[in-house]
Amino acid sequence: MNKYIISLITSFIFSALSVSAQDFRQVKNLSGSWKFTVGDNINWKNPNLNDSDWDQLKVPSSWEKQGYDDYDGIAWYRKTFHLDPFKDKMKIFLLLGKIDDADEVYLNGELIAKSGSFFPNFVSSFDANRVYPIPMEKLRFNSDNTLAIRVYDTHAEGGIVSGKVGFYVNYDAKYVNIPLEGNWKFKTGKDRDWNKKKFNDLSWDEIQVPSFWEDQGYMNYDGYACYRKTFVIDNDVDLDDLYLILGKVDDFEYIYINGKYLGSYEDIQRNFKYKNKSDIWRNRRYYRIPDGMLVKGTNQITVNIYDRHGGGGIYEGPIGITSKSNFQKIEEKYHQDRNIWETILESIID
Repeated sequence: MNKYIISLITSFIFSALSVSAQDFRQVKNLSGSWKFTVGDNINWKNPNLNDSDWDQLKVPSSWEKQGYDDYDGIAWYRKTFHLDPFKDKMKIFLLLGKIDDADEVYLNGELIAKSGSFFPNFVSSFDANRVYPIPMEKLRFNSDNTLAIRVYDTHAEGGIVSGKVGFYVNYDAKYVNIPLEGNWKFKTGKDRDWNKKKFNDLSWDEIQVPSFWEDQGYMNYDGYACYRKTFVIDNDVDLDDLYLILGKVDDFEYIYINGKYLGSYEDIQRNFKYKNKSDIWRNRRYYRIPDGMLVKGTNQITVNIYDRHGGGGIYEGPIGITSKSNFQKIEEKYHQDRNIWETILESIID
């Protein structure tokens, strides 16, 4: 098959996999009517803003299809909603489908997520499914919440154009005792000092995990990059027989915890169900964490990645640290449950 055609098909499949492969279930539908205006004012993020004179647009759908023909530039969407408490303490995600081209998402006036970047350092993320992990403490239960989304479009269609829009829980997260999805520090390149627990990464960019780095401002970047995250383990957590679940990585990873080497893709190749090394980006990463590597209190994880071509980074969850019993459950689930897109892609490549 023509390599160009394969590239187009795999690009589409990557986009589909990032959402469909995980067990997302809707808890709050946000599709439908949103407040909308063109122009730009950072104060429009504030939850107490009077937006009664704003237009109303349907979401998802491009703004060109709703009266804003040929408009290119910055526009804002706003929606106020009520959220009841969840019965289960599950990880919650905001899904916004595809946004053309770049976006910043504010929840109750606070920036919580973004994809692409605005002028003058413009980077488009028009083809990325927005899947944003939301800290539970940022939501107001039994009360009103306000989402404000700043969107920048350069040409063609603009806005929240397609896909699922709402809050979802990821039922795969129930297998994770210490979740690690969300914001990580990120820098392209490599340096041995970056693996040290106390390395100062305050000046690094922040990036959403899981998601391809191409969808977050690093378009067409191939090569080395480093992820770092600090997390806390409570005193009541048993540190014996813990496992790191790193989801899916494109292509090769080298992991350090608290400055100590944990392992790499080479250490888990024997568990791969695919035929050869070229399939490595489709395999889930599981690592047993040696006793004594984690401590109660503050811990730090570093993931160095080398990407050969195409999408790069930690692109699919769940991601976190879990017990042996939960690890066995999630390993069994994904061993038996091949996504249909993975099957199609394997037949194309093979």
